[in-house]
Amino acid sequence: MLTGAYHVPSRTITGSVEKDVAIIDRVIGVKCAISDHRSAAPDVYHLANMAAESRVGGLLGGKPGVTVFHMGDSKKALQPVYDLLENCDVPISKLLPTHVNRNVPLFEQALEFARKGGTIDITSSIDEPVAPAEGIARAVQAGIPLARVTLSSDGNGSQPFFDDEGNLTHIGVAGFETLLETVQVLVKDYDFSISDALRPLTSSVAGFLNLTGKGEILPGNDADLLVMTPELRIEQVYARGKLMVKDGKACVKGTFETA
Repeated sequence: MLTGAYHVPSRTITGSVEKDVAIIDRVIGVKCAISDHRSAAPDVYHLANMAAESRVGGLLGGKPGVTVFHMGDSKKALQPVYDLLENCDVPISKLLPTHVNRNVPLFEQALEFARKGGTIDITSSIDEPVAPAEGIARAVQAGIPLARVTLSSDGNGSQPFFDDEGNLTHIGVAGFETLLETVQVLVKDYDFSISDALRPLTSSVAGFLNLTGKGEILPGNDADLLVMTPELRIEQVYARGKLMVKDGKACVKGTFETA
C-alpha cells in the first residue's frame, strides 16, 4: 500500500512519509496528485521533499520507496515530475506517473518519460482518448520495454464526471474487469502473445515494486495462478496455491460476504 493522498504535504500515519515507509510493514511508497484541478498545486520543493522521504524510508525499511503520481488533465502534464528530477537526486526509476492515457499530450510525454528510463502506468478503466491496449501497443512500437509499462484498473476508485464548465455532475466507482478485457484485446487485436499481454499487470508490476516471489511462474515463487479458457476467460484462480475461484465463481468468501 501507499501512504499519502492527493494533497501535498502528504497525509501520513506517523507524521512523515519517511517514517511511514520505513516503519509500517505494508507501506512501500507514497502517492499524490499533480497536474490536476483537485490537487494541492504542490511546488517543486514539496514534491522533491516527498519523493526524497519515500526514497530514504525505502532504504531504511528495505522497501522500494516509490512515488506514484496521479496525473490529471492539466496542460502541465509531466512537467512537475521533470522539475522534481532537476531539483533532487531521487532516481527516475523510483517515480511512477499513473493515468497517463487520459489525454494524448500526456500520453506522448509519458512515452518520452519511459524512453528516459522511467516506468509509466496505464489505466485499464480509461478507454479514451488512448485505450489501454492501444497505449501498451504504442509503447512497444516506440521501443519501450514491457518491463517499464504497468497496467492498473483504479478498481474501487472514485470516477468523477464533470460538465463543460467543470461542475461535478456525478461520481461512479471503477471496476476491475477492464484488466482482463485489456489482456484479451492485446492478444486478439494486437497479436501479443499471452505472456507478453500479461506482463504489464504481472512481472512489470512485481519488478517495479520489488515484490519478491511475485509476477512470474518460477520455482520458489508464490503459486498465484490463473487457469483460462482458449477464449481467455478465467476458470480458476489460485492464490499461494489455494483455490480461490472454480468454474468462474468464487469459492472462498471474506468474513462479511454471504455464501
